[in-house]
Amino acid sequence: MPGRYTAAGHDLGLATGHGPDLLTDLDGLRPYVEERHVVHIGLQRESGDDLIRTEDFDASAIRSYPIEQIRRRDASTTAAQARADLDAMSIGGFWNHVDADVLDKTGMPAVDSRNPNGLSFTDLSTVLAALLASPRAIGMHVAIYDPERDPTGYAATVLVNAF
Repeated sequence: MPGRYTAAGHDLGLATGHGPDLLTDLDGLRPYVEERHVVHIGLQRESGDDLIRTEDFDASAIRSYPIEQIRRRDASTTAAQARADLDAMSIGGFWNHVDADVLDKTGMPAVDSRNPNGLSFTDLSTVLAALLASPRAIGMHVAIYDPERDPTGYAATVLVNAF
């Protein structure tokens, strides 16, 4: 619909002040989170993906650990560096946001956009263990999981066990 904006899939952009003022500047508080205080793990670039403006992401101050780096260096090394980045920031704490569609489609069918090259549950567990062990980790939430696509609850159980 013309003139409408969807926040789905744009939460990090909105939180860092990118998007319409109606969503990104409530009470003049833009940005809610400064880009320099963000660590992003698991970015996946797909050829022909016109929905994600990766050039804007690349030009930002966000520290990014793409999925290719996790595969090249391993999840433990990547997680340790990401935690070191967070621990070095002058912030009181950090929040962990996990989109279930960062996981590979073979283990996570309960999303509407299945990822053919996503993280394994083991890699997700490794990353989260490092981040959540920090005394500065103040919370976490999981998004994108769709229980209607998981009638047996198997994917939910495995997802919860990753934490």
